[in-house]
Amino acid sequence: MNVTICIGTLTHPDSNHAIFASEFRRRGDAVRMVALPSLTLVNGRLHGLALDWPYAPPRTGGLTTGTARLVSLEDSDLCWVMNQPHPAMAADVWQLLWNLGTRLPFVNDVAGLVFLNNKSNLPVVVPTENLPETCVSSSEDFLSDTLACGEGSWIVKPTNGGAGNNVFLIEPGGANARALLQSVTGSAATQYELFTQEVVGMTERHAVLQRYVPQARAEVQRVLVCHGEVIMNYGRCPSDADHRSNYTHGGVLVPERPLTDEERQLAECVSRALLRFGIRFAGLDMAYPYVLELNLANPGGVVNSPTDAGGNEQARRVIDLLLASLRGGQGEPSGAGDRDTRELS
Repeated sequence: MNVTICIGTLTHPDSNHAIFASEFRRRGDAVRMVALPSLTLVNGRLHGLALDWPYAPPRTGGLTTGTARLVSLEDSDLCWVMNQPHPAMAADVWQLLWNLGTRLPFVNDVAGLVFLNNKSNLPVVVPTENLPETCVSSSEDFLSDTLACGEGSWIVKPTNGGAGNNVFLIEPGGANARALLQSVTGSAATQYELFTQEVVGMTERHAVLQRYVPQARAEVQRVLVCHGEVIMNYGRCPSDADHRSNYTHGGVLVPERPLTDEERQLAECVSRALLRFGIRFAGLDMAYPYVLELNLANPGGVVNSPTDAGGNEQARRVIDLLLASLRGGQGEPSGAGDRDTRELS
């Protein structure tokens, strides 16, 4: 089987990329990494700069086109998008990948990645009772009025951010609350006052205002799910100096524990809902009874599962479930009927 894994840059494959690529290779599959910025359409067929796995990225400098080669991706038996494209070219990259997805199977379908890998559309796949009170708006005034009517702590964050970037904890009436709401929604009033809208254009941005979940202070469980099944979970909590549990901002692992029956049922419920949109593998951030975020492109987690001479057991389980899902036709992409029929084994 020919497996294509799309990543941000060929010079920096991360541990997650390496673990899954290596497990496919253990099965005897051919694996290549393709750089998302390099995607090229030639007469309706998609190409990209690729390197066969395994390879050793250079310690300094970048790869040259003489090292990587521009190849057709049309002979892929399975494609896996494991990074989001850079915002500067995101629309074009997603459109090119969707084109390929009308002919070939993807681990996670492109439309599902585009429309569900954000903080606005959680209600599509998560039961209402398992979501914190949330509103999304580009209006600083609307979010400010909502905050003023509430009690307790709130989180404000970008709709499409990641790694805890620009995620703020605010309080109604807090000295910084208004300034932070202005910042995350684009500081439109200030920009228009200084330069006029005719000069700067539209600056408003949508943001999420979400009631703070106190149990997230104790732990957030990252739960990996695949094809309706829980694969593994691990917990993390914020450091004493931050409210965010992301590793990037000092989040620390909490002692490993099994999920409760209720947590497992919720994770499996969300995983089954994701299948309707072609999302077969995902990471859920949970502070039960709430689901806080979805991580669909590169959720990590299997790096916490020991890899030995026999490989990574959790990654192998994910691959087995993915192939079973695709063979069974569950969660098929919208263009599945038009693509080549290929044997996934």
